[in-house]
Amino acid sequence: LYAVTPSPHAAGDAFARQMRRCQPIEERSRKSYQVRFDELLTFPLNHIESALNWATRVVAKHDQMLDWVRLTDDLSQWEREQVRLRWAHEFLENNERGITC
Repeated sequence: LYAVTPSPHAAGDAFARQMRRCQPIEERSRKSYQVRFDELLTFPLNHIESALNWATRVVAKHDQMLDWVRLTDDLSQWEREQVRLRWAHEFLENNERGITC
């Protein structure tokens, strides 16, 4: 992933929260973006590469640094349903601070 998206590492926010903040404003684009994120959550680890490449490029394009360690930890446990449910929750939760990309 790093070879495709050489974004600097910064310990911090969850990847799914970063994805939520980078959603397009326009409704139709937003819906398409959400569908792609939902699809990412359904892929088994051995088929996730393309979707994850897209997602890391989106975050990097918005000048967000990635927590590569946390992302790697999550991917090492990807087959556990609780990891995917946490990502879904983090993506859908309210953005109380109003931070966007």
